[in-house]
Amino acid sequence: MEQITASSDKTETNFITRLQALPVCKRINTFLLSPYYFFLIGALTVLSSVFSAELAVYSIFILIGVYICFCGRDFLALIPIVICCYISPSIGNNPGKSENSIFYGESGIYLVCIAAVFALSLILRLCIDPEFGGKKFLRAKRKLLPGMLILGGAYLLGGAFSGRYFDHGIGNIRFAAIQFASIFGMYYLFTGAVNWHRARRGYLAWTGLCVGFSLLFQLGNIYITNHVIVNGVIRRVYIYSGWGNYNGIGALLAMMIPFAFQLATIRRRNWIYHLCALLFLLGTIFTCSRSAILVAAVTYILSYGLLVYKDLHTKSSMVMHFVMLILILLLYLFFRDELRRLFRDLIDRGMDSSGRDEIYKAGLKQFLEFPVFGGSFYPVNYPFYESAGIEAYTSFFPARWHNTVVQILASCGCVGMAAYVYHRVGTVKMFCQNPSVGKVFIALSILTLLGTCLMDSHLFNVGPTLFYSMALAFAEKADVRLDSW
Repeated sequence: MEQITASSDKTETNFITRLQALPVCKRINTFLLSPYYFFLIGALTVLSSVFSAELAVYSIFILIGVYICFCGRDFLALIPIVICCYISPSIGNNPGKSENSIFYGESGIYLVCIAAVFALSLILRLCIDPEFGGKKFLRAKRKLLPGMLILGGAYLLGGAFSGRYFDHGIGNIRFAAIQFASIFGMYYLFTGAVNWHRARRGYLAWTGLCVGFSLLFQLGNIYITNHVIVNGVIRRVYIYSGWGNYNGIGALLAMMIPFAFQLATIRRRNWIYHLCALLFLLGTIFTCSRSAILVAAVTYILSYGLLVYKDLHTKSSMVMHFVMLILILLLYLFFRDELRRLFRDLIDRGMDSSGRDEIYKAGLKQFLEFPVFGGSFYPVNYPFYESAGIEAYTSFFPARWHNTVVQILASCGCVGMAAYVYHRVGTVKMFCQNPSVGKVFIALSILTLLGTCLMDSHLFNVGPTLFYSMALAFAEKADVRLDSW
């Protein structure tokens, strides 16, 4: 009894607990769990990407992050900030295209400094928090941890004993470390630093809606700023942002479709969220990314099919889909020639691989030359076209093979592929245990990413993988929440 009292007194005297007990902090923490918080983060993201306000927006994000570290109930509210930091850069500050990007020079040093402030705040909270800090954080149950560590080890061994490991100095091991951190870091943090028993239902889904609409606004700005449409024809090559091109935007937007449907199952006026999903699908079409369009269409059908199968759809959603179908048919009938001209470039490309077949052959050739550990993440004897012309950027992010399987085989060989399969089997098992509708929607989002990765290397870009890592944490811990369904 004395031990329990002593533990309780220790918790009450912890300065983190005292800060959380302040009335103003209670109100702010309630706000961080509300839809209005996502509106704020999304608005700041759009402001940054449209008006080149990255320094101001990143500073605000860091301030919010530091507040969460000291006064937040846990780290759940960091989830939307993590992914929105990735999609915030404006076209003019694209680090792969502009030497004057804010990510270089003095402004880059400033960003590193404020990131370091946040990192120190994070570590302090993890060390002293009475609920989940210290040994509790380190000992938190993480089902996917072994697979992630094995995969990370395989990344770091990519190119070992090939004679190519240090061809680019420490570039290969640096890129491998970045990939390991992106797939491991957020999963490890959120599985241990969130009180999942009281996590707000649909929090990841709200994050998806926030990201989806941020991307739609960015896409609209890209069409205007880059003069994408000329003489009634979409010029796909001009669809790029400060963080990715049409393929990257399309894939990330397609990943958000299931979350709109998930919100339709837990919110009133669910036809609004069905409409959001449809807008995400249309936005994906206007990215003109063929792989994203194909996978997004399948994702949309599967997501709505899940609602019908589980009898979670309503008459209002059925009416909305019927009306939208009629409108689309009428739009096509009356503006058929204009629409064909608008998407002429996309239609003319058809099933053309855009040179990917040659890339795949070269990647497999590299694998056959270095079958055990691969030939490193930098292509060997293949002249990749670099869309990014800034050496400071390409030294961090080498050209990739446009397919997950080819990428891993060429870079990490059989060891890497075995590690990836082990990780993938672990994720499948995790999703099959204690299944729920919410976990299925997360699985659909991840399948969307993996589907687009059959034609691109999104899993080896930082942003989608960060979201993937957080989604795995949310899916694994979803069945321990009090409101699990």
